[in-house]
Amino acid sequence: MAKWNNKKKYTSEDIKNKNIKKGTYFFSKTMKHQVFIMILSVITVSLVLGGSAYAVFTSLSKSDYNTITIGSLELSYEEDESSVINLESTYPITDEEGESSKGYQFSIQNTGSLASSYIVYIGSDAAVINSEDCHDNLIDYENIKINVNNGETSTLQSHATGKYDADGYEIYQIAEGTLQPGETKKFNVKMWININADNSVLGKHFHGKVLVNGENYNTYTTDALRVWYDGISNTEDGNSSTATTWYDLSGNKNNSSNFIGNSVWKNNGLQLNGVVPFVGNINDEYTLSMVVKPNHTGVNPYLLYGENFPSIYLDSNDDYALVFEGQGLKEKVTPKTILSTEKSSLVTVTYKENTLSVYINAALVATLNTDTKPTSIATAYLGGNNASNNLSGTIYSFMLYDKALSMEEIRSNYIIDATRFNMK
Repeated sequence: MAKWNNKKKYTSEDIKNKNIKKGTYFFSKTMKHQVFIMILSVITVSLVLGGSAYAVFTSLSKSDYNTITIGSLELSYEEDESSVINLESTYPITDEEGESSKGYQFSIQNTGSLASSYIVYIGSDAAVINSEDCHDNLIDYENIKINVNNGETSTLQSHATGKYDADGYEIYQIAEGTLQPGETKKFNVKMWININADNSVLGKHFHGKVLVNGENYNTYTTDALRVWYDGISNTEDGNSSTATTWYDLSGNKNNSSNFIGNSVWKNNGLQLNGVVPFVGNINDEYTLSMVVKPNHTGVNPYLLYGENFPSIYLDSNDDYALVFEGQGLKEKVTPKTILSTEKSSLVTVTYKENTLSVYINAALVATLNTDTKPTSIATAYLGGNNASNNLSGTIYSFMLYDKALSMEEIRSNYIIDATRFNMK
């Protein structure tokens, strides 16, 4: 009988030439010594959000773990059930043979509205290890080869991170990247026993699982957020191309009234043909923030109109430069500021202690002084004044805060908006 020992390492070619049958002589289930190696088609997902980790979906039921949702970040996982890596009762093969195998295929998708980074790990399945009682009989990861998406082949051990899961097992990073909202990333993971492995692998076990860790780039500042309209999530249940009101994501129930005119949802924003009325009471300190792309047509179109606080319009007699009017003001932003018609821009206005600060794409462009404090308003309008000065263009997002955001908070919001609304 052919034996596999330290002195002689049989290759797959040796097996063919010597007519050694894998089922009879090599790692047969009938043999006392065998390699029992399997990667289970199980995913455990954790999210890091706001500095806290949430481990979820330990159940093996597909309905329990296929989709996760925290805030506006969602990751979903889908596997090809016909492509499970099964190295049970197998034998060492060359890298060429391993790389040509089918592999284990799965995908992750960002179905939320925030851009997300992700890291894919191989971890140990503690539940199976406990059931098999093989803690002290696990294979050395130097003896397992891995290839991801037909990239460079390496040992699983080379992917060690020095990080450990809650059960004390180290996790091994095999991929990382970013996912934009709606984007899907496919993976094909191939694993096999190293051709150079000796008989120390006999009788060893490996029980693994795929882990995906997702983290959104950043989170919007939500402290003191009174109104939040978002073009990607324009209803309570997500996105609807037929919505006739704009849902308030702040949780304060300041949903817009029915749209006036024939505005339509398009490309994650509201393409205006009319105005959006909303209730927006403000305090002595506030921030107005809007992602907008104007067409620069019409007479003095308003981005935002309301009583008792500065309205914002574009001067059609001066290249549609930005102008503030109201609350004791009627001032053009100096130097002259003209919004792009090619891509969306983030316009942010803060008010605190008689000072109005104007930011375009998180850059301070003007500071205006006013002695008149804002007072509460019953109704305001996005995209016009419900008369002849309505905006032609698209509004993608609008936020109203009961405080003046800091420069850091404005920049943080801009980073998210720039990714979500293709501002770069």
